[in-house]
Amino acid sequence: KKTQFHYLLGIQYLRFGHSVLAKDHLKTALDGYSPAADICPQQFQNITETKMNLAYAQSLYDFAASSRVTAPGTGRSRIEAAGGYMGGSKGTAPTGSSGENKHRPQQLRPVVKVEGKSGGMQQTGTQEDVYESGVFVDRPGAPVPEEVIKKAIDDAKSVLMELVSNNSTRAECWNHLGRLLFNENEPAVARMAFEHIINSFPGNDDLDNNLGFLRILTNSLTKAKKNFEYILERNPTHMDALNNYAAILLQDNKFHEARILLGLGLKQNQSEPHMWNSLAISYLMQHQHTQARSCIDEARKTAKFHTGAQWSIRFTTANYLLNVLRSREKSIDRHDCIKGAQNLLESVLQYEETSDVHVALSKLYQARRQELMRDVFMKRRRLQQRPSSMCSSSSDDEFKEDRAKAEAWGQKREDHLVKAVQMDRLNRHAWNELGLLFLERGVLDKAITYFKEAVYLDRNQCAVWINLGVAYHLAGHLEETKRVLERALQLDPTSVEARNNLANLYKKQGELQKAKNEYIKCLSDLSASLRVHNQGLERTTQAAGIPIRPKEELEYQIAQTHNNLALVFIREGNFKSAMQNLQMAERHAPLTCVKKNREKLNKLIQGESGGGVGTENKNG
Repeated sequence: KKTQFHYLLGIQYLRFGHSVLAKDHLKTALDGYSPAADICPQQFQNITETKMNLAYAQSLYDFAASSRVTAPGTGRSRIEAAGGYMGGSKGTAPTGSSGENKHRPQQLRPVVKVEGKSGGMQQTGTQEDVYESGVFVDRPGAPVPEEVIKKAIDDAKSVLMELVSNNSTRAECWNHLGRLLFNENEPAVARMAFEHIINSFPGNDDLDNNLGFLRILTNSLTKAKKNFEYILERNPTHMDALNNYAAILLQDNKFHEARILLGLGLKQNQSEPHMWNSLAISYLMQHQHTQARSCIDEARKTAKFHTGAQWSIRFTTANYLLNVLRSREKSIDRHDCIKGAQNLLESVLQYEETSDVHVALSKLYQARRQELMRDVFMKRRRLQQRPSSMCSSSSDDEFKEDRAKAEAWGQKREDHLVKAVQMDRLNRHAWNELGLLFLERGVLDKAITYFKEAVYLDRNQCAVWINLGVAYHLAGHLEETKRVLERALQLDPTSVEARNNLANLYKKQGELQKAKNEYIKCLSDLSASLRVHNQGLERTTQAAGIPIRPKEELEYQIAQTHNNLALVFIREGNFKSAMQNLQMAERHAPLTCVKKNREKLNKLIQGESGGGVGTENKNG
């Protein structure tokens, strides 16, 4: 009976991700297993021993996978591989998944724990949950030595090789061996093994799920979809397949369909933190921050029972805070958001130094620099309002310190992006962010090169095409600009950024009527979204799967578009319509360029030309 209790305890610990305790109890159960031959026939002895050995092997490679810094064969962390997760075998503990973060200007890409629910960073020390700067931060324990991890892998391999040689007709033995291959080699090697194994066991859900997951990692998304569709035809409530299929839909920007699948999973088990985390990501990708925060809270409530989910949720929360910072919401404490994101990312970096974590840290330093420059601007404004006799040299010294700090943070942003690319040259988010960095610095040849890399890695992301178009426009490559922005609109006909930048191009080329048409189309789309907010219908609209941007962001974009439309009317000599548009822009957002253009337009109207009007906004 002691042996049986150890076995059952080991299985339960395996289910909840406590792989250290799981392997200890399962090893004790195996060492103490000695059934009486007259009570237990040999056939059932073999089945029992096989199940115990499979569970023990799984606990060993789950421990190894959860203790490593990065997924083997990739430059990425376990929580950021690609989407989906590997499942376990029937008769042993199931495994799980997670998803989450990140590309600019508007999306987080799904990320996932490759080792699943039974994984996660194993903590050998104590852990406490504390509230720092507006968010919870878990105190991590000490990392696991590499020699301990290697021994666990070797022991698991030894157990599984013996099982396969003695039980070659049992699918779960091959399934576990395939998972071990994944933990030891690049995903492509394990995928080939599963493709070979699955022919011998058609209709096996676990093999189909794991093969689908590995196809996600190797960018064979069409074939991966087929695997999960086969499973859901046989078993519509298969948790692993629901979550993995949802991860693919998120990568295709099919947010509503992904939420339907995640909802089916949560209807079965509301204590599944990985699915709550994936649901949070789907809302973050559409800037629905209130819903995202609710899902993150639910994930945090249940994550204490699943150690493998904690790091994913922490990373999602950091990206939530960074997204809130970019949303222009007036009600947030921006400094608290920055501090909270920094606490979370530093805790993740302690164990998971990965490409995507470095991308997130680069965005953090960008946000810190922007907040500093905002504070400097306000200081200068206050000083300008003082009498000149009250200004002191200490103010100049303070501004010098602020400039030095801003330069240092800009350099840290670049360092993190370079590190991200070094760790994973296939990370399009890192290339896109590098392009944005050099675009801001005015180094356009480098910006174009980096945006091209991002486009090459994912040709279906509208945002990256827009950024490449902006870089071409600023560099004077107008034909290339037109081609690239038209491609962006083909990918997303509702993209206000793509349409606004295309209108800017038409204006520069003197095609004023085309420019006006595009600006008016932008205003129509933005105003329709703003009416949804004003009528209190945003929740109903979002529930129908229609993305709605935050109200403050819409107001800002409407002001930008009215400003740019005013410049077209000025080119035509229609000063009255130009002034009306500048006045409309001021009603929506207090942009500096609008104020300057209005002052210059007044001088033009009075016959006192101030050097022309032409401060436009490009939405990259």
